[in-house]
Amino acid sequence: METRPTKNILPKAEQKKLIEEASQLFRKAFLPDVDVDKIMITGGAAEGRLGEYDVPLGEKYGNRMVSDIDGVAIVEDGYKPNSEWKLVAKRDFWEVYRIGEVAEKYPVECLILRRSSIVKKKVVERGEFYGIPMTSDTKNKFIVIYERGPKRQ
Repeated sequence: METRPTKNILPKAEQKKLIEEASQLFRKAFLPDVDVDKIMITGGAAEGRLGEYDVPLGEKYGNRMVSDIDGVAIVEDGYKPNSEWKLVAKRDFWEVYRIGEVAEKYPVECLILRRSSIVKKKVVERGEFYGIPMTSDTKNKFIVIYERGPKRQ
């Protein structure tokens, strides 16, 4: 893992406000949509580690000075991401999109994970390694902001 600059963690009240704003953004971006099964906030936001860095993170991270807010959306295989979102990363089993920002400077990104992929051992192991909650006994912290109920027959 690479070394990042020192991060000054925001007070809990500020983090809570940012998480609430990001939750609203996720809901607005993804709902209503019958192909969306679950939306979670993960990473530093779920762990209480949102903050601002002493120096820019570097080109790989757009030279930003703040934490991003990460989310995961589990979707049906036919789901089509919004064409206005910026594709940040694409892997064999998932894509990450920048869907907006909150408080005018905190990027909000969402990893889109297809339903058929979450049963594959390789995907589950890789996801858990990268901090994505993939199993019921995950060690990765997350905040569920939406979960679809059972499908109607």
